[in-house]
Amino acid sequence: MEPSHDHIKQNIEKMRTINYKQEKRINYFEKRAYRITSFYFIFQGMIFISISKSSSSLPCHHWWIPFTLSLLSSAIYGLTFFSTLTNCIQTLYHLDLNRLELELMIQQLHMGEQQGNQMTQDQLKPDKVQWLRRYALVYLVVLVMLAFAGIMLYACHSFLCNK
Repeated sequence: MEPSHDHIKQNIEKMRTINYKQEKRINYFEKRAYRITSFYFIFQGMIFISISKSSSSLPCHHWWIPFTLSLLSSAIYGLTFFSTLTNCIQTLYHLDLNRLELELMIQQLHMGEQQGNQMTQDQLKPDKVQWLRRYALVYLVVLVMLAFAGIMLYACHSFLCNK
């Protein structure tokens, strides 16, 4: 038994509401990732400025203090950032699935009783290339941030010990 037009319309409205909420959630994750990144760069910049200004007053054997501070902030930042982006990508994936399901419902509504070339739910799958591109972007950003953290960690030692 096929669902009625009214039932399909109700499901379409429910799906649109769910999609709207997921879009808001994605927006939240994106803003959070930008904020985390901004605070990370500001904090690392403060460490860099403090070691470059105090390189003459801080002895070489205390290089581990800014190093540890930088390493801990990088680790905390990295875990938080990666978690935020992973949640964002998972939400994007589910939003893609919901959009495809919405497309299927709209198609059912327009096709009505017609027989023909109706798409099934199994045929509707999110674009794998786009999904892989999103994950590749996350890993690229994480690699760049790891490289930045490595440069900062090296600077902690070299600014204090290579006068």
